Amino acid sequence: DGHIVIQEGQISYPLPVTRDATVVCAAPEEKVWKRFLATYRRYGRARLALQTQVLNTGSEEVAVQFEGQYVLHR
Repeated sequence: DGHIVIQEGQISYPLPVTRDATVVCAAPEEKVWKRFLATYRRYGRARLALQTQVLNTGSEEVAVQFEGQYVLHR
């Protein structure tokens, strides 16, 4: 069993969140995901950068942008 921690992150707030919101985080490309898993299996530790966006419901404009570097370790 591994543990995931946020090693570092950067957040920006281009717009206010004024109502219910939708949070979107795209899955990494398959090759990035496979490399992440292979690194974890080999070294017991791997890093993955993910971008998360918060949008006001009904809008396509980004209200909050978060980019985090996540670390999975044993």
